[in-house]
Amino acid sequence: VEGEHDSGGVLPAVALEAVHKIVTDSARLSLALYEGLVADGLSDAHYSELVGVLVAVFSIDEFHRGIGAALEPLPEAEPGEPERRRPSGATMEGAWLATVPADALDPEDAYIYGGGRHAPNVVRALSLVPENVRTLGDLHGAHYLSYDEMRIMEKIRELSRSQMELVAAGTSAVNECFY
Repeated sequence: VEGEHDSGGVLPAVALEAVHKIVTDSARLSLALYEGLVADGLSDAHYSELVGVLVAVFSIDEFHRGIGAALEPLPEAEPGEPERRRPSGATMEGAWLATVPADALDPEDAYIYGGGRHAPNVVRALSLVPENVRTLGDLHGAHYLSYDEMRIMEKIRELSRSQMELVAAGTSAVNECFY
């Protein structure tokens, strides 16, 4: 498609390109694409933040579409400066960008993984911006189960955690979800 994206001049071109690729072509996200975005000036934390915001907005929009409701308007920007705090425990664990293992969380982020000692990679992928993980947990709790409820439900549900994950993986595959 020819043309330019219009962000009102708020986002740099590399961020717009990342948004476009993540939203419209997530099945073809790759390390090479990520490295190209970084080479063009997008930091790993900015990439993580973009993914986190897109996951939140897309999840809410798709839920609304699914129940036939009008989409929520985007909120007005709030005043103030971003925190710009990189978690001290961020490390390369085999993902494209640094993530924060549960045992390396800063004290102010200690409960972003629901207080668990382990967090799945799909959650840790957003951990360079801890607020993204909090938002993901809130959405997970509203659309599915909270992390604490997941641990409790594993013991009392008819489906085991492995079976629940199989259903989730199958749904992700049908929806061409990258992760």
